[in-house]
Amino acid sequence: MDLPLLLIQVDAGERDELDRLLRRHSTSQALAQRISIVLLADEGLNNGEIARKLGISIKMARTWRRRWKETEGTKFPSVLDRVGDLPRPGKPMKFTLDQQVEILAMACRTPSNYGLPDSHWSIRSLRDKAVEEGVVESISLRQGGRWLNEADLKPHQWQYWLFPPSGSTVRGEKN
Repeated sequence: MDLPLLLIQVDAGERDELDRLLRRHSTSQALAQRISIVLLADEGLNNGEIARKLGISIKMARTWRRRWKETEGTKFPSVLDRVGDLPRPGKPMKFTLDQQVEILAMACRTPSNYGLPDSHWSIRSLRDKAVEEGVVESISLRQGGRWLNEADLKPHQWQYWLFPPSGSTVRGEKN
């Protein structure tokens, strides 16, 4: 089954913008390839000719020709938007930034602030308290540990950091 060829027309302003993007040193190879597809399509080449000339698949030439045609006169404000990547949905975040911040804030407080007899937080006790407090429905120990590590927080060492044991050396001075 042969699909009808979509005719591409690039106006002078768009061509200038595409040429400028193509000459720019910071333009990625993928973007340059897409721009070349559009410019060659504007010159009247079919998908097979474009594919051979650029060393790409016919499917890729067809995809970007279609994308350019479909975005004519639409919400895309610039030619860069028309040949750029579309946002991809990906997997939704399991935790909000507020939840992460609240758990990190809990780690910066003592467990006694939450009615726990512990002298310091463990990842497990922090996780259990966050679930009990309703901050999160559930969270793995690894995820909690990752957040603490990324924030360079070590709640199990907080007391030593704030109150070094007597007799220890701090900056070369004896307490």
